[in-house]
Order: sequence, then structure tokens, then C-alpha cells
Amino acid sequence: MSYDLIVRTKPGEARPSADILDELETQVSNVQWLELSDESGDLAVVSFSARDPDELVASVYQKLVTFASKRSLRIHDPQVGSDVDLDRPGVHPPGW
Repeated sequence: MSYDLIVRTKPGEARPSADILDELETQVSNVQWLELSDESGDLAVVSFSARDPDELVASVYQKLVTFASKRSLRIHDPQVGSDVDLDRPGVHPPGW
């Protein structure tokens, strides 16, 4: 079973350049990553395995939060059905 987070643009925002997505991929390289190329605003899916240690999940999650905050992106958590509050993200994804 996996726990997915979707990195998205904010409504009305343009898709970031490829080098920004490359930077994100580098930061989350130790978990499963899938870059999306559709026009929906979804940029990437980051997947954690239920077997991933909590420390790894927390580390990658914090990198995602920092990255999204700096780049004016959002992180959607489909397990809880809402976006992550980037001002108060917690240590782990909301439903982890």
C-alpha cells in the first residue's frame, strides 16, 4: 500500500519550468516519484510505501513542504481529501 502526495500549482498559476521540477525530483529521490505532464495543474506524485521508516517519510515530507512553500505550490493529500496546510504542516503527512 502506498501513501501519495500530489504536488500542484495554485489555481491560475503557470506550470513551473522543467529545472524547478528537476530540483524537486532531486530532493525526493529516495522515494517513488512520478512527474505528471497533464494540464490539470498536477505536477508530480510522491509515493511513500507503508514499509518506509517514519524518519524517511518525515524527512522527505519536510523537504516537500519547504519546496512547495518557496515555489508557491501546494501539496494535496488525497488520503484526507485536502491540501496540506503549509503554514502548519506537522512532522508527517496529515493521514500518515
